[in-house]
Amino acid sequence: MVTRYLKGDVMPPTSFVIELCNDAGADKVRLGRLHLAAQEAQPRGWGHATRLRQEAATARRQAMHAKRELQLTAAALADAQDRICELEQQLANLRGLTSPAGHIGGRPVWYAGPRGRLLTRQTPAFGAQVDQVSDRIVAHLRHPQSGPGIPACGTVLVPQQSGKSAYVSAVTVKAADAGFGLVMVLSGPWNAERTQLQANIEAALPPRAHDIPPVRWLTSVTRDYRRAVRQLRTMPDRQPILMVVKRNAAVLRKVIADLREARNAISDVPALIIDAAGDTALAGDRVESLLNSVLDVVPRTQYIRFASVGADQGVPSQDFVLSVPASDD
Repeated sequence: MVTRYLKGDVMPPTSFVIELCNDAGADKVRLGRLHLAAQEAQPRGWGHATRLRQEAATARRQAMHAKRELQLTAAALADAQDRICELEQQLANLRGLTSPAGHIGGRPVWYAGPRGRLLTRQTPAFGAQVDQVSDRIVAHLRHPQSGPGIPACGTVLVPQQSGKSAYVSAVTVKAADAGFGLVMVLSGPWNAERTQLQANIEAALPPRAHDIPPVRWLTSVTRDYRRAVRQLRTMPDRQPILMVVKRNAAVLRKVIADLREARNAISDVPALIIDAAGDTALAGDRVESLLNSVLDVVPRTQYIRFASVGADQGVPSQDFVLSVPASDD
């Protein structure tokens, strides 16, 4: 047996080492430590395997505990979000704001938005779906007149060929009507993408009415963003400012420079960034860094990112992730 152990085929058991130390009169404590270290270092040894099994069992217990904690946290977050919506709805009622009855997705809807000619180019069924889903999206935002607080940030996942621009247009129109003083919509990086999105949003705007504030555009179908410090400094009450800009670092730098120059006039304005090109969002890139700079100038800015189903959801600090149903049209 001694010869077998000396050949190194298997590690000797602890009892054998102790007996050998007694016979040789060696330092049992020192040799015992060396033996234990050798057992754990041997890849196929029983000591190493035992330690791996113990570590695996511990990891499984920790994973199960973390899963339970995550489920409890998710449930608590859902309850807290519902409570926030209820309180914001009560505050809206006290301030005399639009607060229609009803719930969507378990959340109180504090804004139903303009209807009528909104999205009239769509089929009735799809138009109704866009109307309902856009209500749900806006309901996940903080009410623009609820006062300072932690702004909402979320992602809306839209299946391919399901009319993403229609949802973006509806949310833009409703945000402007709801009281967001500044709405910036990000298109793809190409001029054609920006022009098409601008045209879609303009077509979605309802006709002027006594209860719908006019909007002030800083961009148009034929004109990308230009310096607009004067317009930002003279924001009239109940006249939201809209712009559609390319997801381009150079353009965003011009926007941020104007916002900084008009900081005193817009520091308390509720603002919304609608990222219609959210598939390209990457944490840490130049555009994301510039978007974060907007928060320094307009602290009450909220953010909605539209992305395709299956897109990376690596944008930090998300408060909600919503899914749009596939379109049958």
